[in-house]
Amino acid sequence: MKMVQKEQIINRLRKGYVPVEFAVDPKLASIYKSAYKRLVDKQDLEFFMEIFEINEVLLRAWGFLGIYEILKAKSYMNEEYIPRLKQIILALLNDERKISYFGGNIEITSSLRVHHIDRICDLDIALTFEPGFQYVESFTGPPDEVVTQVIEKILTISKDPRVELLMIRSARKIETNQIAIKYDLINAFEKLGQNTQIKNKESVGNIFKIYLDSLEFGQASSKEELEKKKLLRNILRVAAILGLNLEPETLEFFKSLDIPFKELYQIAKNYKENEEFKNLLLKKIQETDNPHFMKDLLKALLMMREEIPNWRQLALDKILKFELIEGDLITIIQEVGLFDEKLLTQFMKEGEDWQVEFVREYLKHNPERMDEWTTFREQFISILSTFREPIEHSVVQKKELAIKIIIDLERKDMVKYCLENFKQINNEEIRKLALFALIHLGSKKSLTDLKKFVKGNQELTNLVKDFWSKLERQDWKFYY
Repeated sequence: MKMVQKEQIINRLRKGYVPVEFAVDPKLASIYKSAYKRLVDKQDLEFFMEIFEINEVLLRAWGFLGIYEILKAKSYMNEEYIPRLKQIILALLNDERKISYFGGNIEITSSLRVHHIDRICDLDIALTFEPGFQYVESFTGPPDEVVTQVIEKILTISKDPRVELLMIRSARKIETNQIAIKYDLINAFEKLGQNTQIKNKESVGNIFKIYLDSLEFGQASSKEELEKKKLLRNILRVAAILGLNLEPETLEFFKSLDIPFKELYQIAKNYKENEEFKNLLLKKIQETDNPHFMKDLLKALLMMREEIPNWRQLALDKILKFELIEGDLITIIQEVGLFDEKLLTQFMKEGEDWQVEFVREYLKHNPERMDEWTTFREQFISILSTFREPIEHSVVQKKELAIKIIIDLERKDMVKYCLENFKQINNEEIRKLALFALIHLGSKKSLTDLKKFVKGNQELTNLVKDFWSKLERQDWKFYY
């Protein structure tokens, strides 16, 4: 690129900054499309590094935006650029100068480091680890959101043994009222533990205890109090996962717990052999009348099942009593084999509202069961193939469920049953569900058969036309 041309582009970029193509200001939109985007498309990495190094706020913003987009699009990296790119990343992390720009119709003001931190963290760790480590190591004040993002999203991915001690040092500098920063750093320790073995468990555990001791609760409804409770739960959850010595604090918390805690099963997984935790869990299962809390207690019970002889009957009784339907619970139920073909077939036969909804949710998570369970599939097809008059409400409910399952599982091989139900069941809801299945899953032949059936029947013809028209206008993204 000629020097004169380069200067012209730089002068245009100096007029303003916008990180997206669709800008409120048409002049900025024009700069984005005709100057910035054209250079990105040419993969001119050298130009964007040069304008970043001019060290003007707007040019730095444009420069790193271009660097990021080019690097994300490249499948390889020219090694001679790496040292220079690392210096650019370090300089950006330390750049606290303010920049204002429009995100949609809203003007946003932030520092350059905050504006670009997500892009930095999204780059290859081969580029970001060294400047990220150096930046956190040299950061003097209490950690802020940029520091914790660098730690959590860059440093913890590495197996570098220096990271753990640096995280401990940073964690000790966090101030009492930095609730959100503590929460993020706790998550960072969890992530570190997933990638390497925590060596300084006592030091990490002491930090967690200090965070717990600093929590003073006031009015339960305030946003700050909710954030504190969220932090409390996260500390105990991650402590259990990492095997930190927070047993007294965890048991004390569990004693007073009487509301839902969806991560309880993660604590239970690491307290399997703790007799006091087990007894507390069994006591709460027997005493609670809160179905949402029961769901979390049962997930914990299933995690500790090897230590509880009657776990199967206890879990089954409570699921049936509270009529629990929840995806995560069903996933664990499947893993431990709590529900079998016989029970699900019984649910289909009996057809209570909760039973049929449970069957539907179960099959969403385990679609292969439709082919594996012969008796269940026969019962399922039997429901779709029964046309006795007068049709009972319970039969209508079962048929609605069966057609919804065909749609859920996208069973094109079963659409023929939907067509038969449309033909033989004089029920508007059944017919609309059957139509939905036919429109989305039906073959050309099945749609031709439908057309032949409604021909000459003005009422059915109008039903089909109106329903099809509404779907085409996307009045219902998912009718069923």
